Amino acid sequence: MSENETTFNHDKLYNNGKFVKYNPVKDKKFIYTFIKNDCYSNSSNLVTAVNTLTAYEDTVTRSKNYCVYLRVMYPKDLSKNQQHEFIKKFMFEVSLNYKKLLFAYKFVKRGKGHYVDVIAFEREIYTKEREIEETYDRDMYINKNTGRTCSNDDPDAVHRCKKGEVRLDKDGRPIKKKVLVSPKKTRYFNYNSSDDAKVKKANFNSFRLRLCFKASMALSKVSSAYNYFSLKYAKRIYGYSDHRTVNIQYYNDALSEINRQLRQLQQACYLCCGDESAMNKIIYSLAGMNNSKRYKISKNSNCFINIKPTAKINADSTRYREVVNDFKRICMEKILGWYLDEFDYVNEFNWCTEVCGSVKRKVHSPYNWLITHLKMLINSYDLDCPIKKDIDCYISKLSRMKHEKTHLYLDYRSIVKYLQNIIAIETVYKNAGVKDLIAYLDKKIV
Repeated sequence: MSENETTFNHDKLYNNGKFVKYNPVKDKKFIYTFIKNDCYSNSSNLVTAVNTLTAYEDTVTRSKNYCVYLRVMYPKDLSKNQQHEFIKKFMFEVSLNYKKLLFAYKFVKRGKGHYVDVIAFEREIYTKEREIEETYDRDMYINKNTGRTCSNDDPDAVHRCKKGEVRLDKDGRPIKKKVLVSPKKTRYFNYNSSDDAKVKKANFNSFRLRLCFKASMALSKVSSAYNYFSLKYAKRIYGYSDHRTVNIQYYNDALSEINRQLRQLQQACYLCCGDESAMNKIIYSLAGMNNSKRYKISKNSNCFINIKPTAKINADSTRYREVVNDFKRICMEKILGWYLDEFDYVNEFNWCTEVCGSVKRKVHSPYNWLITHLKMLINSYDLDCPIKKDIDCYISKLSRMKHEKTHLYLDYRSIVKYLQNIIAIETVYKNAGVKDLIAYLDKKIV
């Protein structure tokens, strides 16, 4: 996008760890470059749809705002399916009309950030041609003496027609035309401008907060199956231009890493049926430190370290960074301690009902336990197709053994360690971790 298109109001949109970038697109070359490679869309024929919309835009407008460009940040631990679901939810949060309006998107990585780039159009392409009445595009005045068009300041001007008035033929009947594209734009990415710079900035801030809120809502709907808890980010205050801005960024960067580990902790608890009370203790402890913006030097000490980014005592950004790193280390140790010490293996077992004579009793069902966790692996992570097929084969094999009432012995502690390893490792290594689990099951289940 050219530099002259980036003006005062087209800025990066931040809000409590959420990021959205906004720009109107005035150049067709940018659109065709965007859709050339690795692009997804809600249209089955993206190129044809873009050609139709850009051609129509060339004929009806002078400014030629073809579409709107957005860049939205998303958490890097989302699976591929969740990434696609996130951007669709975001567009539907903007408006449900984007089930009909065209948008295209692609996933990009810039530095350590993961983003999705979007181009969203504002005119609908009809499935069939529609017949509409032609209207006047502007007010028209004619000079009563010459019969030529003139301005409304002309003393001999006669108001010939009003803007939006239906055009009539010689017989007084409305003139109609067939269209395939909606004549009116549905503007969801706009805000009230003003000649006053302060009012304009205030309106734009309201607009950016609205977009960031929609991104938050979309993300919450994608991960609503587990309702993950995360620590609240420090609020950015735009009036600051000193060390406080730098400190807030340090603090929020640390919280991003802590939240990522905290999310994995909750995934482990839900996936492996861990002890929720132990997990909640850690969450309450971390939330307490984050909310009060302080932590104890040690358990037996009554001295606290202030970690508030805007506090006067933290005016030295270099020293404050060391304080934040120490706070992050304490949080990570609490989270990792849960993996090592507080995992409850007893609560992992599922139980089924067996009839012994006339009495029903609960017995342990290893089939239910293992099948449930294998299905969770498929649903929770974006695994390669061959690995998914291997897991499906194991599920079918276990179901058959269960039906045949073949007795099955499992080393639960070893299997849980494999599951914990899959949860803890980076996304790119998930497939390798599942392969190790499958290899282990090959040895134990004949």
